[in-house]
Amino acid sequence: ERARAKEREREIAKKGGCVKKMMYSNGCTTAASSIIRRHITTTIHARNNNSRHYIWCNKKQQHDLLRSSISFFSTTTSSSSSATEEDNDKQSKKKVEKMRIAIVGGGAAGLSTALHLAPLVSKGIIEGPVDLYESLCPDSPHPSVEVLKKKKKGGSASNDTGEQEKQKKNKMVKTEADWPDEYPGSGPVGRSIGVGIWSTALAPFRTSNHPTHRHLLDALESSGSYVGRVGYRTPTGRWLARSELDTTGLHRHQPALLFLPEKDLLTSLKEAVRMEEEQFGTIRTHYGSPLATTPTTVEEIHIPPKSIHSLGRLTFSDGTLSSPSTPYHLIVGADGMHSKLRSHYAGHFFKKQKSSVVVSQDRIDDWDKSDQEECNAVEDRQYTVFRGCSPMTIKEMGADGYSFQTWGEGDSMRFAVVSMVHPTSSSDKGNKKEEQVWFITTSDPKISSESDASVRKKLLMKKFQNWHDPIGRLIESTPPDDILMERALAHRHSVGPVFNVAEIALHELELNERRNKRKKYGFEHLDIGEKNRALKESPNLGPALFFVGDANMTVDPVLAQGLTMAMEGGHALSKSVERCCFKAASSPLYRSTNLNVAHSDEDEEIIPLNFDPYQLRDELRYQHKKTWSKIVMFITSN
Repeated sequence: ERARAKEREREIAKKGGCVKKMMYSNGCTTAASSIIRRHITTTIHARNNNSRHYIWCNKKQQHDLLRSSISFFSTTTSSSSSATEEDNDKQSKKKVEKMRIAIVGGGAAGLSTALHLAPLVSKGIIEGPVDLYESLCPDSPHPSVEVLKKKKKGGSASNDTGEQEKQKKNKMVKTEADWPDEYPGSGPVGRSIGVGIWSTALAPFRTSNHPTHRHLLDALESSGSYVGRVGYRTPTGRWLARSELDTTGLHRHQPALLFLPEKDLLTSLKEAVRMEEEQFGTIRTHYGSPLATTPTTVEEIHIPPKSIHSLGRLTFSDGTLSSPSTPYHLIVGADGMHSKLRSHYAGHFFKKQKSSVVVSQDRIDDWDKSDQEECNAVEDRQYTVFRGCSPMTIKEMGADGYSFQTWGEGDSMRFAVVSMVHPTSSSDKGNKKEEQVWFITTSDPKISSESDASVRKKLLMKKFQNWHDPIGRLIESTPPDDILMERALAHRHSVGPVFNVAEIALHELELNERRNKRKKYGFEHLDIGEKNRALKESPNLGPALFFVGDANMTVDPVLAQGLTMAMEGGHALSKSVERCCFKAASSPLYRSTNLNVAHSDEDEEIIPLNFDPYQLRDELRYQHKKTWSKIVMFITSN
C-alpha cells in the first residue's frame, strides 16, 4: 500500500505542474501561485478515513479547485481592514506544529550546529529549545587519557585477544566498531594541541547579528592568532611555493586561517551554548552524569506508531527514551566517527526483486548487511600522525617567519609547522605566549609500535634527521609526553541523509523475528507480530536524519579540514531548515490553506506543519551533495 501511495504521489506531482500556466494567466503572483499549487496538491492528498486510500480528483475538478482558490485570494485581498484583523485574531488561535530538532553529540560539530539553529528559535521559525545530547559530562577527561591508563596497566585498551586482533586484520571491510580506541576525537574538553579553523567556518558568525555569535567570534579570535606567510618545501629545504594569508579574517574573498588550542575552541563553543540556554532558552543541553561508570549513549530512534507526523524519539543505551511530549522531526547526528546512528541507519539499500529468479530471504538479508558494512567502512590510511607544540618562538625557528609544509617521497613522510600565539591561561587573556604547532606523518611501523614516549621521540628525530632545518630542532624542543600519536583513519564513504527510519526499524524487527523463528522452528514464520504490524500500518515514516562533521565522513588528517567542515555543516543545515520553513508561518493566508496538513481520523485534531517535509528532504540532499563535492575536491588536490 505504501508503494502504491508513492506511485500516486508521483502522478499527482506531474498533474500539479500543469496548472502553473493557468495560474499566471489568471494574474496570480509567484508567491500566490506557489501557495495555490501546494493547496491543490494537499487537498488531493486528503485521505479517506474508512478505506485509508487516497482520494483522487480528475482534471476538471482540479481546474475548479484552482478557480475557487484564485477567487479566494482575490476576495481576501479586497476585503476590509476590519475583517482582516478579525481573521488574523481567529487564525492566530490555530495551532501550528513547528519543526523540533535534536542534536546527538556535544563536540565542535554538535555545538556549532546548535548555535546556528538558535537564531531560528528566536525568530519563531522552529520549535525551541533545540535539544543537544552528549554522552559524557562537560568536564570528562579526553578519551585518550583513559586509553593510556588501560595500556599502562597492561594489555590492549579494547581487550582484544590475539585471535580477535588477527581476525580484525584479515577482515575485508572494517567498521568503526573495529577501531574503538584508535580515533577518540576531541572529547568534551579538548587538548592543548593547536588546531586550525578556516575563515569559511567563521564567516557566518562574523556576519550574524545574534549576540552569542559575536561573543563566540571574539572569544575564538582572542584565544589564538591568524596565520600569515605560508609555503611548501622539499626535504632539502627548497621552496616550492610561497603565499600570504589574510591575518585579520575580515576580507571576504581572501582565505584566513585561525590557529588556537583545541581546548579553548571547545570552551568558547560551550560558553556560547550556555549563554543561549540561560539567557534566551533556545538550546537545552543533556550531558552525561559525572557519577556514571559508563556513558549513556544514543543507540537508535524509536518510531511512535500512532503518530500521524513523520517524527521519532531517541532511545538511550540504558533503555530509556526521550520525552514523549517533544518527539523530533529532524535528528542531527554529530557524534563523531563512532556514530551509533550512522552505523545503525546509514547505508541501507533495500533491493526489489524484478527478475523471475527467486532469491531466498537469507541471501537478501546478507546483501543488505554487506552493503551497509561497505557504506560505513572505516579505512586505515596506513600511516600514523604525530603532533606536538614546541615552545620555540618564530624568531628562534627561523624560516623567515613562514609556516610551511614539507613533502617527502617515501613512507608517507610529511612535516608541517604553524606558528600560534595564544593566552597562557583562559582567565588571563592579556598574557600570551608563542608556540610552534607541528605534525609528522610516517608509515614506519617501528615508530608507531613503540610504547615508550622518549624512545618514540628519538625514532622520529632519526627518521627525519636528513630533512632541512628547523625540523630536528622543533621535535627536540618538544617534551616526549606532549607528543600525541593517532592512527590515520577515515571513512571510505560519505553518507547522505536518511528518510526511511521507520522502514529500517521495521526491517530490523522482521529480521530479528525471522532469525528467532528459524532457530526455534527451523523455517520462517509468516506472522510478523503485533509490534511489527503496528509499525507497518502506521503513517509515521520516521524523522529525517542528517549527519554533520566526522559522523558524515571522517576525512584524512593531512587535509586539516575536519573542524572547518564540521562548523560549515552546522551553518549549511540551519540555512536549509530556514528555507524549507515558511517565513510567513503567522500569516492568515498560510494558515487558512491546508498546507502540509497531516490527515488523521475525524476525532483527532488536524495540526498543520509550518514547514514542507518534501522541501526539507530536497534541501538536505542538496547540502549533502555540496559537502561531498567539497570532500572530493580536497582529496583530489592532496
